[in-house]
Parts: sequence; C-alpha cells; structure tokens
Amino acid sequence: MNIFQKTQEEKDFKRLFVYDLKGREIYTNTNGIEQWFVYDNDLLYKHVRSDGFTRFFKYNQNGGLLSTKDTSGFEEWCEYDENGHKRRYKNSKGKEEYFEYTAEGRLLLFIPSNDVNKATIYRYDGQGNQIYLRDKLINMEEWWDYNNKGEIINHRDNKGLEEWFEYDEKGRLIKSKTNEGLVETRCYDNENRLCQIKNNAGYEQIYKYDTLGNQTYYKSHVIPKKKESWEEKLIPAGDAFEEWKVYNDQGLLIHYKNSAGNEKWIDYDDYGNETNYKNIDGVEVKKEYLFYEELQDDTQWLFSFEQL
Repeated sequence: MNIFQKTQEEKDFKRLFVYDLKGREIYTNTNGIEQWFVYDNDLLYKHVRSDGFTRFFKYNQNGGLLSTKDTSGFEEWCEYDENGHKRRYKNSKGKEEYFEYTAEGRLLLFIPSNDVNKATIYRYDGQGNQIYLRDKLINMEEWWDYNNKGEIINHRDNKGLEEWFEYDEKGRLIKSKTNEGLVETRCYDNENRLCQIKNNAGYEQIYKYDTLGNQTYYKSHVIPKKKESWEEKLIPAGDAFEEWKVYNDQGLLIHYKNSAGNEKWIDYDDYGNETNYKNIDGVEVKKEYLFYEELQDDTQWLFSFEQL
C-alpha cells in the first residue's frame, strides 16, 4: 500500500505528511509550520516553507547537483570529474572541499577547508580493497592486508597497534588478536547468526534469536571471574547490560525492554505501518494513514493542504 497522507500526534506536538506515489515527502506540517518539496524529472528542484523561505536546486544532465540558492542568500556549488564523481564543493560562507576518485568511484583524496595539510589519502589494491589511509589532520596512518577472498587478515597503524583476523570456511570472522595480547573469539549458530563475542580480558556479548531470525536477547557484561581485570569506572565488574525484544508474526518489533529500565510497546496496522508507540516514561505517539489505493472521489482526507 502506498501512503498518501500520515498524521503523527503526541502530547503538544502534531505532524502532518503527504507523500507522492514514489514515497517521497511532498508536504509536511509541524505544529503549523508548513513545508513543500517540489520535484521535476525525479529531482527536487524547490523547497518552500510557510515563513517565506525558498531554496532552489539545479542539476547537470546526469542528475548531479550543480548548485543551490535560497532566499537567505546562501548558495552552494558542485563540480564533477569526467566520470561523474564530485570533484569540488564550495558555498557562499567560504567552505570549500576537494575530492579525487578512481574511475570506479573509490575515494582517493579528500581535502577539507581547501587546506592540503588537512587532507585524507586513500589507496586500494587491484581488487578494490582499501589498503592504506593517511589522515594528515590527526597524523594517522593505517594499512590493511587481505587474503585471496578479500577478507582482512591484518590491520596496523602508525600508533603501534597491529591486529590479525581469522575466518572459518564460510568466511565468518571467528578470531582476532592484537599485538597487545588481546584475543577475541566469535561463535555462530547453524543459521550463521552471531551468538557470542568473547575476549581474554573477560568481556562477553551474547545474542539469541527466535525461529524467524529476529534478535530477541542481547547481553553485554564482564565475566565475574575476570572482574579484577576491569576498572570499575569503565564497566562495573560483573554487571550486565541486557535487552529483550518481542516480534509479531511479520517480524516487526512490538515490545522492547532493557536492564536500564527502558521499555516500549509498538502497534502496527495490517500493512506493517506503525500506528501507536508508547514507552514506560509516558510518551505516546499515535499515527494514522490514508493510502492512494483508498482514494475515491468522495474519500475524506485526513487533512486538507495547499498543493504547489
């Protein structure tokens, strides 16, 4: 079903939405502040607000944004290389950025603020895997190595960190270790779902799922027998953060609860659209929909609005 109109109401707050047949917002009203979004050939070319603000958009023949200009005087400009990748961005407030890409679209160089001393440099191998990064702004360099399947097997940086990674025959990450002695292992169930992450410092994460594959439980904690290796201010030793989730037959979340005391409930219509949300703090949001498939000459709209 294609949504035509939607209302969203909560205490002291109301929003109205109108969508086109492609699912794009073409009108919103937030507590009386209206906005219109006007498209031409699938491209947004005008944004209008009820306070008089208007922004115009221009594009090249490939659909790349060339410029914007609004009634406040703010302007933006973009340039592209021969492959259609954005090469330069600047605006009327003095911001300027420069980009270089490979022919395939992988970023090679990013220069913010038109300052080469803040540049970030990227390099790739013949299979397109990133093998090098240099961020001049924070004086960081990183390197990556891969196996013949394109899986990362080594990562290191100029700060002294080095990591190694191992995979099983299905390509799942099962073990990683660092040059500082930290070892992490991962376990999966028969459906290739992650069930456990555990390291030799005593930290553990546990995941559980229902028969449809939805995650129903999560636990993050420090194993009590390892508690002396953790600082109390970092993670209270032995304490766990837990989450519980319940889903309906369509796989949509209907109840969430965690050990920090947060809890929420969600209802849906027959098409999977959220109709009601409430949480333990008393926040409640109600939503109502009108669909294009329901429109007839005598259909009563949820609300009236001016169309541009």
